[in-house]
Amino acid sequence: MALHLFDTKVEETDTELVGPWRAPRQMLQAQSYDSHASIHDDATAQKLGFQGGTIEGPTHFSQFVPLCVQQWGLDWLRTGCISAHYRNAVFEGEAVEALLVKPLGGVRQSEIRMIKRDGTEVLRGTASVGLNVPPTALEQRLGELKPLTDPVILRDVKLGMKTQRLRVRMAFDQNMGELYPFSLRQKLEVITEDSPLYSGTSDNPFGRPIIPMEMLSVLFHTERGRTGCRRAGRQSGCSPTRRSGFSTGQSLSITSMSSNARWLP
Repeated sequence: MALHLFDTKVEETDTELVGPWRAPRQMLQAQSYDSHASIHDDATAQKLGFQGGTIEGPTHFSQFVPLCVQQWGLDWLRTGCISAHYRNAVFEGEAVEALLVKPLGGVRQSEIRMIKRDGTEVLRGTASVGLNVPPTALEQRLGELKPLTDPVILRDVKLGMKTQRLRVRMAFDQNMGELYPFSLRQKLEVITEDSPLYSGTSDNPFGRPIIPMEMLSVLFHTERGRTGCRRAGRQSGCSPTRRSGFSTGQSLSITSMSSNARWLP
């Protein structure tokens, strides 16, 4: 294949694929949530006891993409999934490292984790390829929960409910709104793991630029108002799943709640 997918230097041990140390950039300082600043704003975060504005969780997904592509090839960019449980926040300037446990015997799911230089665990979860795989990290955690009674935030969400199918598009210079006050082009200028797949069409096996996995949540939250989901107080009563097709301008299927991020054809 003529196209070089990533410049990321991946270290391979007997048991893991290990990415380089990266310091993700904070792009949500100007985020406005229900007309007030969010935890990603330094002053607001410090009032809540944090040292500064936190790096948004999906930003970390990009560091796993080269590891997953090395393990499963282009198929992972078609039907790959990351499911993560966040354990500690990351702040601007902190370096983090992504690790993927090498699966045995053709297994299509693997454990992933991210750590800081002092060993603090940022997240832990699973990465997988294909649709018929064991339960993801999120699905395992949900299976351990007691049945929800007297819901408040989720009072308008019913098990199995789906929104209508929507066609959505993310343009390179489109500002993504108050929740995400930046464009795809601005994100690509600072993304930890860049790829010609995200901006070029020459030799691109998908025929057009694809959206980075960390930007799927941005796209879905921007389009959330078109799903017909109702809100409960300051929280969204329904949220689109991060399961999608991923080429710019391609049709996306937006369904029920999930914190998995998954590519679908």
